[in-house]
Amino acid sequence: MVNTRSRQVSLVKIGEFTLTLLGKYEIHIIIIALFSVILNILKVQFGEIILTIPFITLSTLYYARSYAMSGNDTVTIRERNIDKFYYYTLSIAILGILFQLNGWYGSNFILTFGGIGLIISVVLILILRVNHVDSKILDKNTIPRIIIILAILLLLKLLPHKLLIENDIIRDIPKLEQEDKDK
Repeated sequence: MVNTRSRQVSLVKIGEFTLTLLGKYEIHIIIIALFSVILNILKVQFGEIILTIPFITLSTLYYARSYAMSGNDTVTIRERNIDKFYYYTLSIAILGILFQLNGWYGSNFILTFGGIGLIISVVLILILRVNHVDSKILDKNTIPRIIIILAILLLLKLLPHKLLIENDIIRDIPKLEQEDKDK
């Protein structure tokens, strides 16, 4: 029991530290991610690696951020769980975008899972906000994050893959996944 409590305290500290990092550097990492997408489209050498770094950083920061609210005693357990679920699915959605842009195996599954998770998060957040107007679950960037990530997910899922590949937005789908998709 003591080990679990110390682990929880450590996770809360990591989450609070991540919260300060996101406040200061989130927009910078997003700009670097957009720049790296452009470099990847232009087929710059090591573009895949350059693209991977900011997306993995964002995904990791959002995952670690999910533990920040855990230490706040004024927040209900329901709010904590919705907040964690939101940041978990946000992290998964960003990984799905990265996988899709690089044409890595499993990208369709991760994109779908992240998108469905974000939609569920939106519904849960809206239900919570309707029932508890004074809820502290949302920060000022939550809704713009959801809208932007869902828009990117929908574009990557709904636009024809051939069009995206021809315009060098995404890499070609691996043969194994293409065979699964054709079945």
